[in-house]
Amino acid sequence: MGDRLDPTKTNNPPQAAIEVKPNAAVHIKTADTSPGKLNEMRWKDAGAAENKQRAEKAAADKQATDASEAAAKERYRQYYESQTTTNGCTFVGRWKGWQQPAVVDACNAHDVDYGRGGNEFHRFVADLKLGYRIAKAGDPTRALVTYSGVRSIGFAFFHYRGGGPLPVPEGQ
Repeated sequence: MGDRLDPTKTNNPPQAAIEVKPNAAVHIKTADTSPGKLNEMRWKDAGAAENKQRAEKAAADKQATDASEAAAKERYRQYYESQTTTNGCTFVGRWKGWQQPAVVDACNAHDVDYGRGGNEFHRFVADLKLGYRIAKAGDPTRALVTYSGVRSIGFAFFHYRGGGPLPVPEGQ
């Protein structure tokens, strides 16, 4: 090729010039049509279809599992709420001094602990916490009377569970 085709050395560039950018890669694709290559391509296509089916099935299974877990969590949350209802200080709620917010909160927490259940140790801890909370509210005499009462008749209301207390659901 001479100088006349090089557009940088002449004033008249050729009419059909190909622009080549620096560092540009040129790829030439050829088809390998040998029998072995064709079989390999068929196997790859079949494998891709199977992999796609497996991925779709896995996604559907995961979605079903997530839905099932969400439904189970909701059923457990409803069960937990039915077991851990509160009513303030059950027997003495109308007596003078038992409507103090700190005392009612202590009684409600005690109701939740009794609803969660467990074994005798969990009941003992729940009763101690009730007495402590009422004493902390400023009435140690009422705390002692309450503690004695729940220790003597609380067994009738406590939910004894062999596996320990109910776990608290997420978000509560």
